[in-house]
Amino acid sequence: MVRKLVVVLITLALLIPFSIGYGMEQPNTSQVSAEISSLDSRYSNLILFIERYNTIAQTPIQGIKELDISRESKHYRTEFRLNAFQNAPALEAIIGINSIEMINSNYEGFFGSDLRIYALVNSLDAATDVFESFCKASNPDITEEDFIEFYEYHKLDSGDCRIVIKNISGYVMVKDGRFDILLDSSPDYFDLE
Repeated sequence: MVRKLVVVLITLALLIPFSIGYGMEQPNTSQVSAEISSLDSRYSNLILFIERYNTIAQTPIQGIKELDISRESKHYRTEFRLNAFQNAPALEAIIGINSIEMINSNYEGFFGSDLRIYALVNSLDAATDVFESFCKASNPDITEEDFIEFYEYHKLDSGDCRIVIKNISGYVMVKDGRFDILLDSSPDYFDLE
């Protein structure tokens, strides 16, 4: 009887992460396609990123909506006052039960577009997935060896982890048990239309 109870408890412990919205989740491709098709061409760089991210990530980006980053918006951040964010296309979405904001900064700049994401996730596994998937989707030259080298000196759950890996920079901060992520990149495939 005790053995059966232990087996049941272990099984439940293994299944709980999947039941709360994080695990190997397959994107609802028709839903994501419909969400993407409703966006105008200003969002083409962000759409490319989402498509690449969703082929790599354990938990895909879904629930995609336009994001207002103007001063009057609830999503406004101090850095949005900079010219790099002027008229920048921005999207908000979910990753499992977590949130992500994606901004195509320098959209009207002379030096090509950049990508910035803000994500708020509830576990180290989710933070690792967002970090590694962002890196791979933004720069396909990043290898597993790059991550191994990064993790030799950094821990995403250290409280305040500064990230620099090839052309990716940002941070992961742990606040109240949640992981606050900011990542920047200049993907090669942006602005190729």
